[in-house]
Amino acid sequence: MKLSRLLAFLPALIISVITHAETGTDDQVLVFLKSGAVEIFHHSDLKSIEMADEQYYTDHPDAGITQLFKTEDAVKAIAIADIDSVAFGNRDKVEINPDVMRFTQKHIDHLVGYDGMTLIFDQSTTANLIPAPGQKVYCDILCDQLPIGLCAVATSVIKNETGQTVVNISDVDISDIFDALLYVGASASYTMNLTSSEESTRKGAPVGKDFDIINIHDENMSAKGTIKVQFDDIVINAFKHVYSATITIEPTLDFSYDLLQIDATLEKEKEFNAVNIPIGTIFGVIRPSLSLGGFINLKVEGRLNLTMHRDWKFTFLWQRMKGESQIITPDHAEGGDIPETNFTKINSHISGEIFGGLKLDLALGVVGNLAGIIAENRLGPCIEGNLESELLVDAENNYEPQLYSEAKIGISGKLSTDVSLFYQKIVPSSIIGLPKITEEKKLLFNKDLTFFSREFPLFPQFKKTVAVPVKNKITATSDKAISVATHTCTETLSEIEPGFALVDKATNEIVDSVFVAPLPSNSQEPHGIESLLLPEKDAPSEKYIVFPVIKYDGHIIKAAPEEIKSGATLSPIFFALSKGKTRTVGGAYTVKSKTQSGITYIQGNPIKLIHPNPLFKNAYQPAWTPVKNSSGEIDIIGTWKGNIKEESFTMTFNPDLTGSYNGQPFTYECDVPDKGDISITISSDGSTDKFSLMSISDKSIKLFFHKFKRSITLTKQ
Repeated sequence: MKLSRLLAFLPALIISVITHAETGTDDQVLVFLKSGAVEIFHHSDLKSIEMADEQYYTDHPDAGITQLFKTEDAVKAIAIADIDSVAFGNRDKVEINPDVMRFTQKHIDHLVGYDGMTLIFDQSTTANLIPAPGQKVYCDILCDQLPIGLCAVATSVIKNETGQTVVNISDVDISDIFDALLYVGASASYTMNLTSSEESTRKGAPVGKDFDIINIHDENMSAKGTIKVQFDDIVINAFKHVYSATITIEPTLDFSYDLLQIDATLEKEKEFNAVNIPIGTIFGVIRPSLSLGGFINLKVEGRLNLTMHRDWKFTFLWQRMKGESQIITPDHAEGGDIPETNFTKINSHISGEIFGGLKLDLALGVVGNLAGIIAENRLGPCIEGNLESELLVDAENNYEPQLYSEAKIGISGKLSTDVSLFYQKIVPSSIIGLPKITEEKKLLFNKDLTFFSREFPLFPQFKKTVAVPVKNKITATSDKAISVATHTCTETLSEIEPGFALVDKATNEIVDSVFVAPLPSNSQEPHGIESLLLPEKDAPSEKYIVFPVIKYDGHIIKAAPEEIKSGATLSPIFFALSKGKTRTVGGAYTVKSKTQSGITYIQGNPIKLIHPNPLFKNAYQPAWTPVKNSSGEIDIIGTWKGNIKEESFTMTFNPDLTGSYNGQPFTYECDVPDKGDISITISSDGSTDKFSLMSISDKSIKLFFHKFKRSITLTKQ
């Protein structure tokens, strides 16, 4: 195409695209290449069609002028020299030669033998069902008698000694069957449902139908869900011997693994429950074959119990040009984040790797042709762990920081694909009956794709662990009690059952332990307990140490220990003021001051709040740390009344971190105890106000409201 003609063509091309968009006619913009391939665009996606103003191909220096088809997120460059024509709208055309005998189910019902060279019809076959010598025959119904379909010409017709009709045939190309055969941009889909019923039937169906498959399972693994196989942008250009399609596979699956306790390394590689799916042909030409089953590959020591749900999506490109086939596999999975619907629950102490899931084989060929290409896909979760049984015992006996933090499990999605060429052969026999087919494969390449990779700790980390004796807390057995509180702060794969263990420092023996209600995965909740008991009435607390612990797979695992505190944990504060300068000697919130000899001494404690945990009824009760003054102990709990801009208002603080502001309920927390910063969150709309506690007495508190930028004194009611 000359440049002048091309430049004249471009405005018409763009106007045509716009016209199609406005009128709502067919959406296709088809670029036919001289090779027979077809590039498919949709005018609703095209943003512009432009000429390249510089050399576009780095690997094709002789490409010359290049046409750029631009969409929102991609640019397709096509050398002008490669373009045969451009068309707008559907160009599908299917015309079978009127002299061709197209087999129907009637023909197949009378067909009793086929060996690739001969068709045998039974004695009851009528003459109108028998092809004449020189007549071409075509069958796009895949069945036991004709498993690859049929494109052939009858060379001779005879009767054998039993009265059967014997038709000798020779193969022809599918282009010899049709006067015109072009499909561009068509689609087809199949959905396989993995059911739990052993009585499920497999239903052969035309394009767009579903298939029910029995649940895939063996002794260690099972999978249920659906697998959708979608063919898009199908190209069937028979007279150019070009076939192609974009194939998207979307599994939505529930996996479960269950490996019992293993004392030694277990090695296993197994495929199971393979089922062939009779999906027929695509538009009577493309011959796909689907096989679905399960597989499991493992080399692991330990124990694993896992359930998970996963949604995946990946896309292949299949091309067959002039008898040569190829499958282009994905370089990455779509989407970088794990879908919100996905979940994983696991209890494990494995060392090694487990890879198992679905084995989906997709073979592609053309009706009547014995050669094709197959992609054997293994898809499922890949699980890697580094915690051996011996290390788990060590973690139970002693807290080892490195072991505790490095006990992890990695989970990822994995797609392993083997792409092979295949050649099927129909084996002749002395007694012709149903055909026997053998298959040879030649591996082209293997490709592994990993996605949705995450690493999870097996053991949660704990923070803010505190253990203190409970004053005046004497049980019926006269034992002393220890109060303990901690926070979990790690995203785990499954719920954990935390607790606390009181350990004798000298013997490393657990003298008392308490477990609390399980916490869900991803929890960062505080929790505590008040019932760890010293074994002797007068035993010094320094003799013991407290461990946060968890129950894991039948073991009690120790986390970082905490010494039992005694005495004051917060120091007073002193400010020295002289000549207008302030020097901080200590560090805590101030509540009292006294001036003597020109020096002002300021003393105080933070309004530290111990957060409640709703899981424990007898744990710490939330309360502000009391402030000592001449009137005794004072805290912020209660109802306080004051005025803002001559309007009366009332604030109430409850022990459970709830309260009300002029009747409006809120929750509150201490943001910065050292500074007295407090936040309240209004329950009705989620809005947040913040203020600082400036001073407190038995009768009043002084608050600085950040919202109003002023201090207000409230009176205790």
